[in-house]
Amino acid sequence: MLEKRDYTLIIDKSGSMSTQDQPGGKTRWEAAKESTFALAKKM
Repeated sequence: MLEKRDYTLIIDKSGSMSTQDQPGGKTRWEAAKESTFALAKKM
């Protein structure tokens, strides 16, 4: 399903992304970055 397709990810890096409200005390930006890399590895 993820193969043979083109993807574009748009991630907001506004001030609210520095909020530490994610599991493990991570910022929203750190969580988005980790999720993006995990998705990229699967492709």
